[in-house]
Amino acid sequence: MAILASTRSTQENKPVTDATGLTGNYDVELSWNPDFAAGSIESPPELRAALQEQLGLDLELKKAPLDTLVVDRMDKTPVEN
Repeated sequence: MAILASTRSTQENKPVTDATGLTGNYDVELSWNPDFAAGSIESPPELRAALQEQLGLDLELKKAPLDTLVVDRMDKTPVEN
């Protein structure tokens, strides 16, 4: 589940955390259409719906603490060429 959360985080360009409490490795098969058009009955669902329907997982938007690194100063020492 942590790998799935990490992958979603990369795709969403937002932090996604695993709150399932599930540990271990799982083999899952997930079908979705990234170009899902509403009203298209034959197309697989978009990813959020596919996660809910096929795996029973839900993505919830929450505010949470996030580790950050702040660099307030950086000195560059010249080196010889």
